[in-house]
Amino acid sequence: MFNRRFLRVKILQALYAYFQSESKDEGKSLRELHLSINRTFDLYLYLMNLPLALRQQGEKRLEEATKKQIPSEDDLRLNRRFITNSLAEAIGTSDKITKLSNDRGINWTSETESVSRFYKFIRESDQYKTYMEKTDNEFVEDREMLVSIFRDLLPKFDLFRHSFQEKSIYWDEEDFDYASFLVVNTLKKMSTRKKLDDLVKDVYDNKDDKTFVEKLFSKTINLDAKTEKLIMDNARNWDAERIAIIDMILMKMAVAEIVNFRQIPVKVSMNEYIDIAKSFSSPKSSQFINGIIDKVVNELQLKKKVVKVGRGLMEG
Repeated sequence: MFNRRFLRVKILQALYAYFQSESKDEGKSLRELHLSINRTFDLYLYLMNLPLALRQQGEKRLEEATKKQIPSEDDLRLNRRFITNSLAEAIGTSDKITKLSNDRGINWTSETESVSRFYKFIRESDQYKTYMEKTDNEFVEDREMLVSIFRDLLPKFDLFRHSFQEKSIYWDEEDFDYASFLVVNTLKKMSTRKKLDDLVKDVYDNKDDKTFVEKLFSKTINLDAKTEKLIMDNARNWDAERIAIIDMILMKMAVAEIVNFRQIPVKVSMNEYIDIAKSFSSPKSSQFINGIIDKVVNELQLKKKVVKVGRGLMEG
């Protein structure tokens, strides 16, 4: 399951493209939105396969070490712990990851040089050196090593970010960071009792995500004119052309969500869009959006058009 902030950002990007387009083809824009989200799952699969590519580099290095005429002390140790990492083994034997990767043409064969450089970068890290010296709590240590690779080391290795951005127009900095987060989340949930195939299925096969995306996208478009009038009625001394396009779309999304998603608290929706504005709009946009949406919501509540149901929510 993708987190809602990520989905809101994807919807924001799709709505921006839709409102800027001359054709205003809602069906086409929605298909493009689903494709964008799906491509992020592809990136997740690429990163889930990274430990296997790193393990191949480790095997290659050990093989080369055995052939040296004058091996170093490190060569003679032939420590296979990284190569035999139990979580990497689970990834390699996962039917779900194997099938999805094969079906989508996902592999690291074209990135051999980059993987080799990243493996060298890992070997020089304190995390790797500490891991290779330990002998107890094998599964826990194996998991922490892989988590550390994605959480601590990968963000410092820019080569992958640049190469993947060149591979797809759908993969930007935020996508790469989010895909890395998903991998870390999957690894942390892995245990000797938890099937990896089920964890991977939870990431991409979620009907609630699809429903949320399609409903919010369509409601924002369908209520566009009404929502814009509400916003402008509460934005004194402003005309629509002076409000940044991103700010206007964020406010329209916020109103559509607050009115149409009964189980999401008003405060949660408002905080989410204010936070997104901090990342995707001007420095003062979050305060502006907060002020306008607060007025709009108060007006809608007085008209009994905001109905929330569920524990801890306003009943209507």
